[in-house]
Amino acid sequence: MLSLGYALGSVLLAIVVLRLGATLSLRRRRKGLPYPPGPKGKPIIGNALDIPITFQWLKATEWRKTYGDIVYLDALGSRLLFLNSYEAAVDLMERRSTIYSGRPVLQMLNKLQNWEWSLSLMPYGDRWRKHTQVFHKFMDTGAVDQYRDMQTHEAIKLLGKFLESPQHFYEDIRTAIGATVMMVSYGHEVADRNDEFIELAETSMNMIKKIVMPGAFLVDIIPALKYIPAWFPGAGFQKVAEEGRKLSNDLQSRPYEAAKAQIKAGTAHNSITAKLLDDLMGKNITDIDESFIQRIAAVVYIAGADTSVAVLLTFIVAMLKNPEVQRRAQEELDRVVGSDRLPTFEDKKHLPYINAIMLECLRWMPVAPLGAPRTVTEDDVYNGYFIPKDTIIIMNAWSMFRDENLYHDPESFKPERYLPGNGRNVEKDPSTILFGFGRRRCPGRHFALNSIYITIACILSAFRISNPVDPTGKEVEEEVEYEAGLVFHPVEFKCSIKPRSEKAAELVNQAVDFHSHA
Repeated sequence: MLSLGYALGSVLLAIVVLRLGATLSLRRRRKGLPYPPGPKGKPIIGNALDIPITFQWLKATEWRKTYGDIVYLDALGSRLLFLNSYEAAVDLMERRSTIYSGRPVLQMLNKLQNWEWSLSLMPYGDRWRKHTQVFHKFMDTGAVDQYRDMQTHEAIKLLGKFLESPQHFYEDIRTAIGATVMMVSYGHEVADRNDEFIELAETSMNMIKKIVMPGAFLVDIIPALKYIPAWFPGAGFQKVAEEGRKLSNDLQSRPYEAAKAQIKAGTAHNSITAKLLDDLMGKNITDIDESFIQRIAAVVYIAGADTSVAVLLTFIVAMLKNPEVQRRAQEELDRVVGSDRLPTFEDKKHLPYINAIMLECLRWMPVAPLGAPRTVTEDDVYNGYFIPKDTIIIMNAWSMFRDENLYHDPESFKPERYLPGNGRNVEKDPSTILFGFGRRRCPGRHFALNSIYITIACILSAFRISNPVDPTGKEVEEEVEYEAGLVFHPVEFKCSIKPRSEKAAELVNQAVDFHSHA
């Protein structure tokens, strides 16, 4: 107990010394300018107790009413700036993107577990630019059209699963999106819900979720602790670090090696891995190696699946809560597509209401209410306020999506807000907010939106989504709760997913049969 008390005292002393040094340095650099407004902190710990463990976006939105569009906090020496308005986000992340494109470094996640290969965590600089340039070759607006057949194929397979076992919709949506990503990245065909690579990705995401919980590891506050050996008392975090390093390595290497084996055997499908390896072997590109190809494929593998799944689950929730929206969408589908075939990408331009539903799913319950945090890489002044170098910049998308200046009646699910002719101006496309601002805007957004569109269109064309029924056949309104993690998503819930008609069921069976032999 004495040694533990001594260690705790040493930690507190280190925090005091670090904060004192930082305070003196900042005082010289501020030149009398004030920090942005925010809640007053306590001695030593600052605002550490003001920041909730979960649903931080709700508190930040509440602070906006008191302090304004930007809110500044200092928690144990970590400086945070919440951007609560679209205007502030554009001013800093778009117009000053050269200095607002950094990423905060979490010692456990980035250094000890080695997740820094991920494009979303990679520091801003030449290495990030090189990876982004190659990524864009496969994921920019024009390039993603080549994946439409794969996305349609998986959407139709999902319809078949809904016919067989609609009670497993939650798991089957996750599998369908994961299967699309696996095919695009590695040419790997997912056979069932228990695919080893889908499970590897989920295990990895669960590990990352545990790591990024605020205050989870003291090493993120005092980086020098990372040098403590695993055998030292109190260094249990090193075991977690070792587990994470293995997952990080497996996620890059295992599906990649499987894809290489298929290429060697001549059984490989087209994929990003196959294309890059072909370019490498043919010397079409000379500035990358196999480890680079591993990272690019793994970025696609892990980056988009979780967010697209969460959006589609929110779509199911929205249809449960808003049956009139579902009816209107199906009227549009019946008018444009008819009942003799399923929707395609070619129908998209003729289905404005389906597109509007997709957009409203992005806004109503955003999968990333706080976006991906940035850091400012040098001291800055904004509207007369001093923003110190290394301040963590947090984009509060939730606050923007609840801003009545941007969206009328923001709590309601209203797809028509994105359509002309309703007596109001068309409201802001939420994808311009949700996928981020400036140079670090999500590069996979076009691919994700395509997957979401075709899945929503196909589901609504063939199925009716409603509340579950009790033993007497009466609908029971399902109360759905949301969970905050790496993405904001509904926890598992029940619903009824049934074919709209016998003809719709037969159409699904025919489509599944055709695609299984294609």
